[in-house]
Amino acid sequence: MIRYMRARLRRATAAAWRFRKDRRGIAAVEFAVVAPVMLFLSVATIEVSKYYQADNQVVQVANMIGQMVSQLPDEVDASEVQKIWKASPLIAPEAFRTAKQLSLADWNSALAVTITNVAFTQKVPSCTSACEYVANVAWSIGDDPMACGQLIKTSNATPPTQGLVPEVLFMPGSAIFVTAKLRYKPHLGTDFFTSDAISEAAWFRPRNTTLIRVTPSIIAAPTVVRCTDFN
Repeated sequence: MIRYMRARLRRATAAAWRFRKDRRGIAAVEFAVVAPVMLFLSVATIEVSKYYQADNQVVQVANMIGQMVSQLPDEVDASEVQKIWKASPLIAPEAFRTAKQLSLADWNSALAVTITNVAFTQKVPSCTSACEYVANVAWSIGDDPMACGQLIKTSNATPPTQGLVPEVLFMPGSAIFVTAKLRYKPHLGTDFFTSDAISEAAWFRPRNTTLIRVTPSIIAAPTVVRCTDFN
């Protein structure tokens, strides 16, 4: 009887030791717990990277379009500005992908770019010193052109916003305002990341003249708004 009990104990001990050494079940459980987390982190990392890449493209659109327009001479056909506007998707190819993914008609349904020239004139024409200036739209070309009229002076700390002009710009001459807005669509994580718009805006000074005037264009798109008092 004692020998029998000892044999049973040895077998039970051996079985327990084999169970302790066999970690296949534990590894399977660990993988089942960790794998979804790692997959989510991988998708999130890729998506965040793609988002910042698209954001950088939108920033480049605003900056490069503004730089090109700022180098125009004192008078050009509006079609020259329209041609610069058409370079936008070459700077931000994400517009083509987004338009295709959202089944949009064209790239500018995904990426809206608007170029506006703002003219500054003296509030009192006869003023000779410490003069005050007002800002008016001289022309606006793009997907969301601004209407002719006076704009509002705002603090220099205010982010570039359509309709608002930083007080530092109020001086003789003009300034160019460029806005770019992309309807961003997530690449992979559509269940975890919502679609959003990426926007950028920037101001530029003309390099070759105080005010760039535009003449009428025969090209239909994008829309051209010309304010006759400044063109």
